[in-house]
Amino acid sequence: MQAGDRAGGLGPAAELALVIATPWWLTPWAGTGYVLGAVVLVFGLVAARTRALRRRAAALEATVAARTEELRRSNTELARLHRLELDEKTAARLAEEHARLEVLRYQLNPHFLYNALNSVYSLVLTAPPAAANMVLRLADFCRVALDRRQEENTTVGAEFDKLTNYLEIEKARWGDTLHLTVEADESARRATIPQFLLLPLVENAVKYGGATSPEELRVRVAAELSPAGALVLTVANSGSWIEDSAAVGLKSSNIGLTNLRQRLQRHYPGAHDIAIAKADGEVVVTLTIAKLGVPASAGSNST
Repeated sequence: MQAGDRAGGLGPAAELALVIATPWWLTPWAGTGYVLGAVVLVFGLVAARTRALRRRAAALEATVAARTEELRRSNTELARLHRLELDEKTAARLAEEHARLEVLRYQLNPHFLYNALNSVYSLVLTAPPAAANMVLRLADFCRVALDRRQEENTTVGAEFDKLTNYLEIEKARWGDTLHLTVEADESARRATIPQFLLLPLVENAVKYGGATSPEELRVRVAAELSPAGALVLTVANSGSWIEDSAAVGLKSSNIGLTNLRQRLQRHYPGAHDIAIAKADGEVVVTLTIAKLGVPASAGSNST
């Protein structure tokens, strides 16, 4: 620096040292502070975001738990309603089956009872002991047939005993013109089948066989187990197959056979077969019930 007077003279020069300091915001300490601040800010943002995400996750978990509990209660209620529906359907099916069985029990052919009583009347006049025996057989058959306390299922042996009783009553009416054969393997007799399953077939064998057999009526009822374990039931009669019962002067509503097919479908869906063979003056109806887990045979007229 140098001073001057009015006249323009200059004084001696003087030097003054000045130091201009760096602004504080540009110092290394400030830079370190900036870095630390940025780290703290990022950490704070991450922590805040994490807390927000945790709160959201907790809210979602609570919502999911609530929905899951709601679904569980709904499923429990649906399962209960489903069980009720199944129970109702099962009860309805059992009631229907019971009703059909009752119909079958009371469907004792009126002509059978009428003819049996006429036979009793004739025997009373000619052979009282035979009449008494026939009355006992008829009473025993009606007692078994009309007993509501019976279980829905029975064994083949018990069913064959009832059929034998029925056929013996018919034999008293037909006399020596009726030849009966009732046979069943011991293993087959222990098999379980629905009550009165074969009665419609045996009734038809006597009814239509008697109408079409020229002289003697032969009726055969048999049961056996096949090598595969299937139960094979056979009802055969002499005579010929009748497509139209009216052609031979017989009335038929086909209720028995319809009942039989429906009961088979209900008890053995997809596991039974009915085959009808007509040859050599004989009609043979074969009912095959497949062993549990074994498909029904693919014979003709499958039901």
